Amino acid sequence: MKSVIIAAALMALSILPVNAKAANFGMDENKPKIIITEEREKTPARSPDDYYLDMDVESINNTLCIIFTGTLPDADITVTDDLENIVVNLSSVTITTGMTLFITPDNCYPYEIVINSPALYIVGQIVDE
Repeated sequence: MKSVIIAAALMALSILPVNAKAANFGMDENKPKIIITEEREKTPARSPDDYYLDMDVESINNTLCIIFTGTLPDADITVTDDLENIVVNLSSVTITTGMTLFITPDNCYPYEIVINSPALYIVGQIVDE
């Protein structure tokens, strides 16, 4: 009986991926990152609150995902590709934690992202490592 259990356990272990590359099946090879080139805090006339905004980028299945952390009201977001074509243009949106922008396909690196609001002005570049 013990030999049957051991044989079944060995068979189960043999179907697990041997290397990490097999475990990440479906993930793209490129690893984008964002570089903030300019960030200015504005002093809004109406709101004394301090706003914090952070971004993370991922490339999943040929789609660029820009994920926001923080809150920023009344923001204008513009993303342009390497040919200066506008791929995302949003006006007067409230950025909240977890908000995600999707760009498909993600083959026009570097992208430039500009976020302009009454509280912050951020310019960043998304590059492929």
